[in-house]
Amino acid sequence: MTGVRRLLSRLAVNEVRTGGTPAYPDIQPLALPLDPQAAFDAAAEAARSMPRWTVIESSSRDRSLRVEARTRLLRFTDDVWIWIEAAGGGASRVQVRSRSRVGIWDLGTNARRVRAYFARIRGPGAQSGSCSAWIRGSPEAS
Repeated sequence: MTGVRRLLSRLAVNEVRTGGTPAYPDIQPLALPLDPQAAFDAAAEAARSMPRWTVIESSSRDRSLRVEARTRLLRFTDDVWIWIEAAGGGASRVQVRSRSRVGIWDLGTNARRVRAYFARIRGPGAQSGSCSAWIRGSPEAS
């Protein structure tokens, strides 16, 4: 795919799903070396720490979250769904769907949002706003 075509295909998207958006093949489910409940706890903590995100629904039983995210510029409200799947061997996968409520394209906002969220979960050390202590199984995470 040429660079121009790739750019146009990315601009014409208003929804991104892990593992399901051809314009963003790099956005895949995030594998975590945690059991599903611990992964849900880390995912929920990361969601609550994201700027301009409000957790609307949280189900520990279903290991899912529904979030409203506001865009930086015009404060549009977008929807984000997060759910955790067991991956076998005590590991988990974080799945995300981010969708704009307004318009037919998002200029890459949803892809940036998913990447930023995954970066927050994987974040370095015990830095503020990072959930890596959960991933490492550190005592501070309990």
